[in-house]
Amino acid sequence: MSYVSRVVALAMEMIQINHLTKVTELRVEVGAMAGVIPELMEKCYRQAVAGTVLEGSILTMTPKAVTAKCDDCGTTYEPNRNNDYCCPNCKSHRSQIIGGRKVILEKVLGE
Repeated sequence: MSYVSRVVALAMEMIQINHLTKVTELRVEVGAMAGVIPELMEKCYRQAVAGTVLEGSILTMTPKAVTAKCDDCGTTYEPNRNNDYCCPNCKSHRSQIIGGRKVILEKVLGE
């Protein structure tokens, strides 16, 4: 519910800034490591937007893969079983996760 609350709060700010009177869709990027279950997010969204200008809008969630940057050679990659979770360029296990941990509001569509 905390992700939904933050997304709805950000969307409400965008709605006010852009003077929207009707919202048809919210697009969010959902990182694979965000710990979000899409069905639960959808259910929480419906509850969170009840009685607001967002009521009746569609929540579109786009999955975002985990990305890492190798500490040794700087290669950006998706760690997975196919590459044994190490850099495909230099085979190092030393890396930092740089993407796929967040839920990000991408767009608010409306009029």
